[in-house]
Amino acid sequence: MDTSTTSIARSDDLSLRFVRNALLAGRFSVVAFTILSSLACAFWVFFATPIYRSSTVLAPVRTDTSKGGLSAALGQLGGLASLTGINIDTRDSRVEEALAVLQSREFIERFISDHKLLPILFPKKWDPRGEHWSVPETKVPTPWRGYKYFSQKVLSIERDKKSGLITASIDWEDRDNAAAWANEIVERVNTEMRERALGEAVASTRYLEEEREHTQLVETRAAINHLIESEIAKKMIATVTKEFAFRVVDRALPADVTDILRPKKLLSVALGAVGGMIVGGIFAIWRLGSRRSRVGTPTT
Repeated sequence: MDTSTTSIARSDDLSLRFVRNALLAGRFSVVAFTILSSLACAFWVFFATPIYRSSTVLAPVRTDTSKGGLSAALGQLGGLASLTGINIDTRDSRVEEALAVLQSREFIERFISDHKLLPILFPKKWDPRGEHWSVPETKVPTPWRGYKYFSQKVLSIERDKKSGLITASIDWEDRDNAAAWANEIVERVNTEMRERALGEAVASTRYLEEEREHTQLVETRAAINHLIESEIAKKMIATVTKEFAFRVVDRALPADVTDILRPKKLLSVALGAVGGMIVGGIFAIWRLGSRRSRVGTPTT
């Protein structure tokens, strides 16, 4: 073994010995930091507001209007169908559109506005007695801030790639409100998609009827009639189907009072103990090193 390898091994041995001696000398400090940190975390967990989760499971509603005569009609009319906004491959596009609406700024801001949720989302900035904001005007929460907070901290959407099921969850301190908001958001997005489908079908039908009046070709008129029948069917489905975009498989219910999402009590206390132990160890090493550097003693 050469001289450099020997010196490195000796240096590592001295470092480990120094750490061991420091921890032994400061064991009471390590224990004290561990206990204090655990107590602080336990105190925080005890007084922290518990957050609960209410979830509703949804199945995307898929309809197929590309059967039989409609496909033939679309083939005959070429670009006319696209001009009316008709898309025969609407199964996945409707689901994606509904999910986008569910998480859109306009949709969430309207929900927050209708329920006057800004004071509830930012209670520390609201004076409930005077019913006004207790912060300067420049710091008053805006609808944009409400949307960001709600979409990042309150609402979460998960989609199972295998089953296709969608889980919409609300995380909130009030268990009843969490369940009510989760269910209402689904109802609202279904209503939004129904109204959109109705509007598109009405506009498409009006356009097709006008085109039918201006054509004399029998084949074209027959194809247009097929398209009109399809749009009438869409209007009927949108009118009578409440669960238009998402079918509720499992409605959201208030979480059990013991089913706390966060903070996790045992985990928080355990992390506090580990953190206190690490801080205590660092303090013990620093103290021994500082003491030896003052007296000029080698750290061996």
